[in-house]
Amino acid sequence: MKILTRYLWREFIHFGSIFFFVFSFLLTFIMGTLNLREFVVFAPSIIHIVKIYLLTFFQLFSYLLPQSSFFSLLFTFQKLKEDREILALFSLGFTIKDLLKPLFLFIGIIFILTFLSHFFILPYAKRLQKEIQINIVKGLSEYNIPIKKPLLIAEGFYLYVKDSKIVENKHFLQDLLILEKRGERGRGIYLAKEALLEPKTNSISLKEGWAFFQDRLQEFEIYNFKEYFIALTSKSLEREELYFKRGELTFEELREKLRETAKEKKRYYRYLSEYYQRIFYSFSLIPLLLQAFLLGLYLKPHNRFILFLGGISFYLIYYWSYTFLISLGERGSLFPLTSHLLFNGIFYLILLIEWQTLKRRGFLL
Repeated sequence: MKILTRYLWREFIHFGSIFFFVFSFLLTFIMGTLNLREFVVFAPSIIHIVKIYLLTFFQLFSYLLPQSSFFSLLFTFQKLKEDREILALFSLGFTIKDLLKPLFLFIGIIFILTFLSHFFILPYAKRLQKEIQINIVKGLSEYNIPIKKPLLIAEGFYLYVKDSKIVENKHFLQDLLILEKRGERGRGIYLAKEALLEPKTNSISLKEGWAFFQDRLQEFEIYNFKEYFIALTSKSLEREELYFKRGELTFEELREKLRETAKEKKRYYRYLSEYYQRIFYSFSLIPLLLQAFLLGLYLKPHNRFILFLGGISFYLIYYWSYTFLISLGERGSLFPLTSHLLFNGIFYLILLIEWQTLKRRGFLL
């Protein structure tokens, strides 16, 4: 029995590590790049970029682990069936129960790791990412604005400056260009020799330059000015504009939000849905991994690529079903706890039907 357990665990780890590495690299690169879009306008350093990718990996960990475990079990049991190793094990006196013992142990460990990751690591990683953004934005008002790099200074305003210095939290700029986006088609371009940017008052004063405007009707206006004042509409250089949102709150903060929004149904259900999701998300992977076990015994593709496509198809159906039912809880169409119970109930029922079908056809001895 110990030999069988060691053999199965070796296969679990072999396939699991391959899929975990591949999925981690691809998804971390894609999602990390998308996350960086929020930071690029603030000219982040290389260290900040590396941190964003690392935090993205930890945010994805609770999704990567069940996903790679699903394919690990699917490929392991399909290999045992394809190589007739299961038939050999049954001929030696082993039963399906002997396969289930290491399987449930594996699922139990993945369950614990996923629960800890989704409950603690995921919100903590999101929170750290937001703190990085807050510190970068705060630094813009405390340190020199980066030169010769486009910088978002307000909603619709991009600054490019040749030289800058800071005195008492006021930015003195030289040889600068500002691009203003006015709606879908309107544009404004400002060229100035000098400017004073004050983050506290959200304003910038330009001196000696030109302003070019194009409205949505493609008509142009050109101004030569000695001094031009712009009131920035967004406090993008102030720390107070950045705060912790859903997904970034600690469990205690989440409970506090539930008390605060008890009389606001829409917001309350969104926070309540996240509350239950942190607790019950890891339970949803149990029927997923059991499905991998049954699919590995039932599917008959001789090509592993076809098996992978079949696994991807099932995983996407499973994931979309989970997302859809959870979204019903967030919108208030269902009570959030009901959406979790309904999801698990449906897939456990499917498992029971599959188990009975495989048993009648002699797949399970």
